[in-house]
Amino acid sequence: MLSKSIIEQNPWWRTISFGKIDYDIEKYQKMMVHFSRKIPVLAKGKIYFIKGPRRSGKTIWLKLYIKHLIENGEDPLSILYLSCDRIPIVSYVQLMNIIREYLNIYKRETNFILIDEITRVNKWSYALKGLKDSGALENCVTVVTGSIPLLLTKGAELMPGRGVEGGEYYLTPASFRKYVKALADEKTRRVLEEKSFSLNESIENIAEKISGTLPYIAEIDEFFYKYLQTGGFPEVVDAFLRKEKPVEEALEILLNYILGDIAKENRDPDIAKAVLIEVSKTLSSIITYATLARRIGVSLDTIKDHVKILKEMLVIALLGKFDFTTKTSILRGGIKAYFTDIGFYYAIKTFSEGKSYNQVINETLTVEKTPLIVENIVVSHIVQHGRIPKLREPDTFIGYIKNKKETDILYKRQDGTLVEIEVKYRYEIKLPPVKRAKETVIISKDSFSYDKNKRVLIAPASIFLALLEDCEKSL
Repeated sequence: MLSKSIIEQNPWWRTISFGKIDYDIEKYQKMMVHFSRKIPVLAKGKIYFIKGPRRSGKTIWLKLYIKHLIENGEDPLSILYLSCDRIPIVSYVQLMNIIREYLNIYKRETNFILIDEITRVNKWSYALKGLKDSGALENCVTVVTGSIPLLLTKGAELMPGRGVEGGEYYLTPASFRKYVKALADEKTRRVLEEKSFSLNESIENIAEKISGTLPYIAEIDEFFYKYLQTGGFPEVVDAFLRKEKPVEEALEILLNYILGDIAKENRDPDIAKAVLIEVSKTLSSIITYATLARRIGVSLDTIKDHVKILKEMLVIALLGKFDFTTKTSILRGGIKAYFTDIGFYYAIKTFSEGKSYNQVINETLTVEKTPLIVENIVVSHIVQHGRIPKLREPDTFIGYIKNKKETDILYKRQDGTLVEIEVKYRYEIKLPPVKRAKETVIISKDSFSYDKNKRVLIAPASIFLALLEDCEKSL
């Protein structure tokens, strides 16, 4: 049955000017910055999965996709949107019946079934599998989102050969590249388009593109300093730029959603919060699960479980020690934990220490601590850059190595070659005495040089991140 609440979630059925009456679009249009998101061509008969942490913009992407469809001539009645967060869908049978009823009433040559936060429905994959097997979705473009990627992946694995292959995308907080493209002038945006690079390219190509962007470093540095204070969550960035409401409000919403999802997954929010506090204290340091368990006062298995769920929710990223034999990282023993967006860091610091956002910023962006924040941002960007759903998860292409007193990062390209990456966000840079890879990139504060013989590139963090391409499966 199509209830009143479902009909109200689809205002475009009544008017194509739904942007004026749709809550999400109206809120989006009032924001000071709009990050550009890809809208790929989606084929009917397939099921697409969009993964990303809470508040990263998945709902807005679905609404903009609807707007795109209508503007390109699709019948508004051919589009069904369901938010499993906002209407009580208690079982996969109910979800299946809603979609069947909708298709019975509004079946068109092509229908679009868009389901937001589908992982809230128990055994949701049974609904899609049943509909797919019955042929009900053959003429439908089906898109589902979820904030716990592993649950989406597991659900997709239960539907082999049913149009799910190759249909996974990421929608994460805006990268620094997206941030600059949203706020910079047209000339700078054009340079970013022309000079973008992938870490799969040769270091010589990367050096050439970075050197060609150096004339714009003053403007890009200015954006980078702002990005250091917010990260890429749209609501946090908007609050920071608007200055009309405290950034604390956006950070509190972000943290509450994360801890709420932890509780819904039958984990302890207090333990998850304690893990996040420890991550904030140990940025860039190697730590063991045993140490975390001892500090928090819970069992080793409990710690591993809560760290795993935070990783699956794309809240934290883990780096293991790089194994040169297998060319993968080992998530046993010592690990390095980073936030996938620095906004998580500010959220947990603000509310665990009872300080204002401005106080946390003043205490964080110091000469001593800023390099740790930059390292977190660099690592999280590289993790997202190298990811390919199912084929390249972080432990298969990135890890850390110990080099005397310092710990550096090794990145494995798609061709198997290695790049050593060091974050030295300071004015004076010394070349590494020992290299474990044929090519090295040193992320600096503002220095640039390229030694062709030693194959060592020193690049400013702001330009490196502004030119680093988002992964091909990133929206």
